[in-house]
Amino acid sequence: MYNLNPAKFGLPSNTLIAAASNYGTQTEHWHGVDVNLTARYIKGLLVQGGTSTGRTVTDNCDVLAKVPEPIESRSANSGLVTVANVIPLEYCHVATNWLTQVKFLGSYTVPRLDVLVSGTVQSLPGPEIQANYALPTAVAARTLGRPLSGGAANVTVNLLRPGSTYGDRVNQVDLRIGKLLHLARMRESISIDLYNALNVSSILAQNNTFGASWLAPTQIMPPRFAKVSLQLDF
Repeated sequence: MYNLNPAKFGLPSNTLIAAASNYGTQTEHWHGVDVNLTARYIKGLLVQGGTSTGRTVTDNCDVLAKVPEPIESRSANSGLVTVANVIPLEYCHVATNWLTQVKFLGSYTVPRLDVLVSGTVQSLPGPEIQANYALPTAVAARTLGRPLSGGAANVTVNLLRPGSTYGDRVNQVDLRIGKLLHLARMRESISIDLYNALNVSSILAQNNTFGASWLAPTQIMPPRFAKVSLQLDF
């Protein structure tokens, strides 16, 4: 692992900003396939949607081989070089897993009744999982041959390779039923929206600090709820 040279701890940081290309090649590419479709099967029925499958590949190895300092993030407000979270050099090249998104929407107007039925369905990758471990200075010293700089008690390291582990997929279904009305010269519509119709409790975010509460949910999908709305066009 890498750690700040103790002789440099607390010195004013170099705030010079320069292009990465001055030191080497830095790349980020997305490899994938998008498929979209729109279909009208019969009068009043519309279906739209598609899928997207791909992964992101980031490579900073050339730059970090010549300028390894960026592997430690630091506070821009302090203006001082201090110990911060460590980004292992082995993660200079990261290729995420192949991830797939699926999104569809459909609507249908019932003839003569002027009733509109519509809905959306989406399935997204779950949140990325990290295992941020507070590595004690006693353990770090076995690799560094010395304690952490600045008398730090620990340094945070991610035990998982970035972009390699994700939570369960996030699936959601939303529905709407509306009635069109025609009164005088105005056009009215009253509708009921049902969000999260299946009342799933998918995890949207979790605790990424490795420990007893690791992966405990910090945000889940809101429960099923309905909304009634009235629209007037004149």
